[in-house]
Amino acid sequence: MPSRSLFARVSGLLFALLMGAAIVWVWHYKGKPELKQGPHSLHIVATQSIVADWVRQIAGQRVYLTTLVGPDGNVHHFEPTPQNAVALTRAELVFEIGSGLEEPWLTTLFRASASSAKRTTLSFGLPLLKAGVPIDPKTFKQSGRQGSNKACCCRSKQRPAALMASPKDEADPHAWLDVGCAKLMVRALYEALVLADPKGKNLYEANWNRYRKTLDDLDAEICQKVATIPESSRALVTYHDGLRYFACAYGFLYLGHASGPTPLSEGSAGYLAHLIEQIKEHAITTLFPEVGENPVLLEQLARETGAQLAKPITIGALSPELPTYVDLMRALADGIVEGLKG
Repeated sequence: MPSRSLFARVSGLLFALLMGAAIVWVWHYKGKPELKQGPHSLHIVATQSIVADWVRQIAGQRVYLTTLVGPDGNVHHFEPTPQNAVALTRAELVFEIGSGLEEPWLTTLFRASASSAKRTTLSFGLPLLKAGVPIDPKTFKQSGRQGSNKACCCRSKQRPAALMASPKDEADPHAWLDVGCAKLMVRALYEALVLADPKGKNLYEANWNRYRKTLDDLDAEICQKVATIPESSRALVTYHDGLRYFACAYGFLYLGHASGPTPLSEGSAGYLAHLIEQIKEHAITTLFPEVGENPVLLEQLARETGAQLAKPITIGALSPELPTYVDLMRALADGIVEGLKG
């Protein structure tokens, strides 16, 4: 039987050929795509809706923006279209979270489009957490800040080494769920805009100064909400491996997730049995499903442990109900606090 790597190579080649053919067809028979733009605008592609919101917050209407994975989209299950490839051919900047979140489809799409855009990986240089590793606030040196813990992520240079991803490790890409990390990513976006469009510096700088204050206020708001939960009750088990940064930043025990030990993996019987033991040992009473994900595995955990399911939370995409990153994070904090309070 052919190996998975062979299938991946063949699939990638076929995808590249299809994308290339699509681009040639669009350009030759319909002409270059017409994009609405201002006299000084950059053509920017954001890989997903959260990144797109950050672009809007800093650049406003000065740039032409295309979002690949839009509101309510799932970056893990995204299937690119020829239109996405055409957008990349016209782009001057591509903003992505990175750390494997958009792979393998983004690199394949980028190469197939023959894009000359500069790719800016917003998580580059962040102290990323290792995928599949539990978070226990008791192992961190307390920062003294009520409701949060600065001992890892982007909050302090003193981090438990066992949690941190080395270049050889699979990193957890969900760093935006720590507002402190999100602030650093938006700063990287702001700096890339200034470099690409120096004439827009005054606008970008003013918007960055405004938005970083908004993020500081959001971070403090989340800390205040978390502080209403007793430390002994701050424990999280989810469907998808997404809340590690949130747990690390705001002082939660994070045991794991039902879908498996690493992102995109399926929970094996042995893994789920171990997770059930951990849930019972730590007396966890609430499990957190996610919007758009099948709750079957969490329902199984609930039956085995006596825990209840909270209302589904959203962590990876904006929506008409949550149109901005600030809205998403505020709703996430509210959902977790309400779920743990019962």
